[in-house]
Amino acid sequence: DTIPVEPADLDDNEFQAYVKLKKWRLDRSRELELEAYKICQNRTLCDFVRRKRNDPGFGKASDCGPREELLVVWGIGPSKIQESSYGPEMIEVLEQEEAAALLAKSVQDAREAAEARGSDKAAP
Repeated sequence: DTIPVEPADLDDNEFQAYVKLKKWRLDRSRELELEAYKICQNRTLCDFVRRKRNDPGFGKASDCGPREELLVVWGIGPSKIQESSYGPEMIEVLEQEEAAALLAKSVQDAREAAEARGSDKAAP
């Protein structure tokens, strides 16, 4: 599964989770009085959505300090993985019940589509 670089690369369920992240970013940017793109770019939001969809355990908090695995996300550097920074906050948004359900539905839909393609190939 490739990592999307823009919202158009997301499926419908992923896009709805992306919208939740975008709302979080807008709210956060207003709170901090800075432009939303300075928090992160749309590509970063897309990357978070797909990685969390593919691995529900991605970015989970640990007792070992910063969430190092978040560094694989495009646009995320060391300052954004600290516990009180944007990376963990974005993971929290995606772990909320509604976003988590959307990502689970995305996985289910992708599996069903793959199975349907497989059965199409088996047909004469």
